[in-house]
Amino acid sequence: MKNLTLITSLGVLASLSIASADNYTNYILEIPVDENLPTQTHNRLDNIGDGFSKNTVEAGGTNFKLFTTHEGGSEWLLDTAFVDASAKSSLFIVQSQDPTVENGNTYRTRADKGYSLTSITSGLLPRTDDDPATADVDESSTYTTSSVVLRHEYSLSDDPNTLYLVEADLLLAPTLDELSSSYTSAELALMKSNGIQVPATDGTVSVTFETATQSTNIEATPKDQAYGIEEISILGVSAVQNDSAKSNNGHGNNVDGVDSSNPGKSKTGEDTDPLVDDEIKARVLLNQLTEEDLIINTAKVKIFPKPTGTISGITNGQKIGADFPSITLNYDNLYPGSDTYLVIYKQGEAVPTKEFGYNMKTVRTDQEPVSCSSVFDSLGQVIDSEGSWILEIRHDSPFEISELLDDSNSSSGTGGGTDGGTDGGNKKVIEVLPTVKVNADINTVK
Repeated sequence: MKNLTLITSLGVLASLSIASADNYTNYILEIPVDENLPTQTHNRLDNIGDGFSKNTVEAGGTNFKLFTTHEGGSEWLLDTAFVDASAKSSLFIVQSQDPTVENGNTYRTRADKGYSLTSITSGLLPRTDDDPATADVDESSTYTTSSVVLRHEYSLSDDPNTLYLVEADLLLAPTLDELSSSYTSAELALMKSNGIQVPATDGTVSVTFETATQSTNIEATPKDQAYGIEEISILGVSAVQNDSAKSNNGHGNNVDGVDSSNPGKSKTGEDTDPLVDDEIKARVLLNQLTEEDLIINTAKVKIFPKPTGTISGITNGQKIGADFPSITLNYDNLYPGSDTYLVIYKQGEAVPTKEFGYNMKTVRTDQEPVSCSSVFDSLGQVIDSEGSWILEIRHDSPFEISELLDDSNSSSGTGGGTDGGTDGGNKKVIEVLPTVKVNADINTVK
């Protein structure tokens, strides 16, 4: 296993100010994750100060614990810190048709459009032959910092505080032999001439994870009405944990993704392996680290429902004479940064653009999806001749211009618009009857 020689600066935190009296003594324990290395003690520390670790930080990292003790024998843990042996970093590349990025790490897409994701994690130690090849290892096995876990979860819009696990994949960095065999000697020479080292000049390597374009992992019926947030995190794993008990948190990462130990907070269905811990947690030797300590980077993708619309107050195929009815327009889940509008045109003519639309609804880019209704009572002023006329709800968004929205009442979410004559639907074809003008003389015969 590769060791890094790294001296770390150790700051004594301001929380020591609570132990300022002369009858308190402060000290720090320096605990390597590798149990074969000795634990060191920094005794009788000043309330404020800095110093150096007594050991170099080896593979797996070191935990530091700050204590204060009272002369009467009482002791308090004031703070903890973890220092890894390598400076890991992770870059997420999320591709969506919506270019909006919030807070540097939150992306957006529609449930029916999907996204693709690439993560590149660098600063990892090359994997050695004694590293496990899978996450199913015995108690004697250990990970080095060449291992990372990509954890994929989601939450629902109406329950943002509950996370459901989609998957948790162990990603292993290549060994030095694998690196050498993956390039020809000519390629290595060319890379070296351009200043590219394999591994990097600091002795570290990278792992890359890519996903194909996918719709969404959020459960919904129909699927294109999913609404929530998908969260993808990269966790650097320093050591394997010996806990095999089933946790009670509702997550699932086995084949079925069901956690029977927490009904109502996991996927429904059969838990095919109820004895296995369904949650891949970031546990380490000595149980010193939390998941927050291990997370290298996190990306979020907001998943918004596919917008839909309905025209009510008129039926498909309806014949209309001189009196035109008022109609109601229902717009549902309009996407941020979009315009939605009614178009009216004679069959056989081109679909009008939004400049010639009616009852326009604009949703700002910084908004969540919007639903609304409005009344249009000017059909008689727009339709100026007999024949077949088409009424449609159209939607301009980052994904498509002049998209014909599906019917809000469609159970499949893929409605084509015509509704077979019922009162509803996002598209109407009506027949306007000719207007008859009668010219006649009236004679009265007595």
